Amino acid sequence: MPKPGKRRRFSAAEELRIVREAAACTQRGDIEPLLRREGICREGIDGTLLTAWRKQLALHGSEALAARKPGRKPKQDAKDRRIAELEKRSARLEGKPRNIIRHLSSAGNLGEVL
Repeated sequence: MPKPGKRRRFSAAEELRIVREAAACTQRGDIEPLLRREGICREGIDGTLLTAWRKQLALHGSEALAARKPGRKPKQDAKDRRIAELEKRSARLEGKPRNIIRHLSSAGNLGEVL
């Protein structure tokens, strides 16, 4: 059992095992000793973690219980950033001939170049 105040991380296999053991509990009050034994529930703290695991399992199956990196997901992955960079570069390069023509026409040298 982990030390009090120490946050415990569960593997997907542990989460699935605990959810299955909880589902096997038939009598009222059987789940609380299970949660205490696993370090999920202490006196006065409910089993919301078990509820969250049950919901994930019901919605997405056992792969939903796998560990994920904490924090926000990046808005774009490396491929999306590269595509945006190339599109920006392409637009800038397509605009250069127009800028050159505009510059030469304002200088009056367009007839000499063409």
